[in-house]
Amino acid sequence: MKPADLAAAFEDCSLDLNVFSHEEHLKLAWYYLGKMPVPEAMIRMRDGLLKITAHNGITGKYHETITFSLLMVIAQRRENAANPGWSAFLDTNKDLAQWRDTLAKYYHPGTLDSAAARGHFLFPDVL
Repeated sequence: MKPADLAAAFEDCSLDLNVFSHEEHLKLAWYYLGKMPVPEAMIRMRDGLLKITAHNGITGKYHETITFSLLMVIAQRRENAANPGWSAFLDTNKDLAQWRDTLAKYYHPGTLDSAAARGHFLFPDVL
């Protein structure tokens, strides 16, 4: 699915969550970051995830620290990317597919598994 189509389906809750893979989450974040400043992309992603999970009766899945942290990693890498296209970005950032490994550079496992991290953004605790 093209990034713009993905965003439209996400925002109007017509997106089939069975095909909303981790890669699709990354693509959506990448798309938003190309269209708006980081803080706006963070809010758009958070609000959209809360809306679509509520719409589909699966509240409680949203994790704010993971969402915001991955957005910030993607924003930094997107800014430094030689080729701005999604496929090229994904090819040069394959580690994002294993988000736990990526975020382990910034967070202790117990931190990300905490209720506090799920409910609100926690700053990285690995120095």
